[in-house]
Amino acid sequence: MSFFEKKPSRRLIFVIVYILCAIWFLNRNFLGVNIIVSLIMLLGGYISLVKSNIIRDKNADKINNFKFDTFNILLTIVLLIDIFITIS
Repeated sequence: MSFFEKKPSRRLIFVIVYILCAIWFLNRNFLGVNIIVSLIMLLGGYISLVKSNIIRDKNADKINNFKFDTFNILLTIVLLIDIFITIS
């Protein structure tokens, strides 16, 4: 994804998506599964911060950029579809 490779700071959009996704899961039901999913979403937000060159972490930086960006785009689409279906 050359769009994100040229300016890694564009990946900060995904930090917001991960935070909104974590809030969305916790807002549904405050169950153990939703808490675990929300923690994983916050971990993804942390990795987005690393990939946008704000935080340095050698382990998170080893993640393939193309796969990570593709996953983030798909997560954003699924989250938007889920929100629209729930609101309707």
